[in-house]
Amino acid sequence: MFLDSWWNWSPLSWYMTGPLLAAFAIFAMGISDEIYHRWRQRRTQRLGEWHMVEKLIEERELSEREARFLRVFLKNHASKRPLLAVTDRERFNACVERDMTDSAVMLDVATLREHGETLRIIRKAFSLDFFPIGQPIYSTRELCPPQSIWLAELDATTDRWVRASAVGVDEAFLYVQPLDVPHGFRPRLGLALQARLWREEDARYIFSTVITEMEEIPFCWLLPHAHDLKRVQARAHFRVHMDQRTLVGLVPAPPAGVSMDTSKRAPVAEIQGRLTSLSAGGFAVEVEQPVSDMVHIRVPVDVRDGGPVFAVTGRIVGISAESGQTYLLRASFVDLEDKHRERIAHFVFESQKRHPKTRAVSPERTE
Repeated sequence: MFLDSWWNWSPLSWYMTGPLLAAFAIFAMGISDEIYHRWRQRRTQRLGEWHMVEKLIEERELSEREARFLRVFLKNHASKRPLLAVTDRERFNACVERDMTDSAVMLDVATLREHGETLRIIRKAFSLDFFPIGQPIYSTRELCPPQSIWLAELDATTDRWVRASAVGVDEAFLYVQPLDVPHGFRPRLGLALQARLWREEDARYIFSTVITEMEEIPFCWLLPHAHDLKRVQARAHFRVHMDQRTLVGLVPAPPAGVSMDTSKRAPVAEIQGRLTSLSAGGFAVEVEQPVSDMVHIRVPVDVRDGGPVFAVTGRIVGISAESGQTYLLRASFVDLEDKHRERIAHFVFESQKRHPKTRAVSPERTE
């Protein structure tokens, strides 16, 4: 009470109050001005990004329906950074994941499928549909048809695996076509499945899914996308990247159960291709037309050790569609002579020593 009385009656209080209030007012004005300035900057940036998005919509020639869909999609999931959401693949993926999670609760299968197809059209229009083969994937949305997939009942102690092929991908579903359904396997809506697949130059993946819909024409199953992919790489050989133009011979494969030296059979046709990788276990070639997995493929190999060029024959174990209407054929050697395998293994080993960075494509074990 004494201090209060002293302050009220002391002449110093009148001289101190004014400067203190003035300093406080100047400080508050500075803070307010900075906040307003930053708000103006963010608003200007946001309006600029929306303007750029509109220009991109016009350049990519989206339909009015697709443009309207994209605007709502961006307002819901990327209103502050819309341009980044349509130019950065990871940011777009995150927005798609949130959108499809919300939509799956509200929409029926037909509407959800239409929703997913529209988002896939937008993804392609903005060139966000390229997923590098050599990089790990985190969602089945990143698969490219035709991708071989093996399916079985979840938690079932059985060898009844269904060989299937991914025939389509949109943002809502993965479309797989069963190619070989074993006796006793009974597909039905809601059936929980375990799945496994192998991606060239990457790894083997396993995940779980469920049959959401079954279509008759074309015959396929609709599977919701999985995001719990477990990367369990099982490559047994080191390999090196190649970039060698070559002729790819198409060799008739022997009938199932028939033992035959395929390396002695002559190719029935040859197509242009490019050898992209080589290991002691197999190779990969890129071609510009689809090839049936019912044939074997043959390519000449030059391991640059002073010895003669020799031909290798491989059984196709996977076909992946790439951008630009090209197909990557993965093959494992059949009827390969030991001396040729040793030459390849030595070439790969020497390449690893000369270029240490190529160890990034060496076998890895992920438990």
